[in-house]
Amino acid sequence: MQETPLRASLTEVEPGVLRVEVAGEVDNDTCPVLCAVLREALAAEPAPIRVEVDCAGLTFCSSACLNELLLRRLDAKDRGIAFTVTAASRPLRVLLTLTGTHSVFGTVPVEHRHAPSRLSGVPHGA
Repeated sequence: MQETPLRASLTEVEPGVLRVEVAGEVDNDTCPVLCAVLREALAAEPAPIRVEVDCAGLTFCSSACLNELLLRRLDAKDRGIAFTVTAASRPLRVLLTLTGTHSVFGTVPVEHRHAPSRLSGVPHGA
């Protein structure tokens, strides 16, 4: 069996606050690992007040990752649990910025002015 390029762990950082630390790559193949840990956090007894998802270690995240985060955020909201994304890595911030969902998680959007234009190959703002 091949080792997954995703690591996800769950810890209680203080009473009522659970942290899910995610490192590696989240794509269609590894997303079930993320899903399982997030569901475990939301189903914990006693119910947490807040679940923090620390994404500093994410090196790749596909739309499957975004979808999972959005779904679990809704689950948390339905249960009265605060759900936050902390320390979002650059790949995640790019995905959140491109999809306009950065404000949902309170992350800072990625600046695009230095990104090369796809049409002309000239950097924006040049």
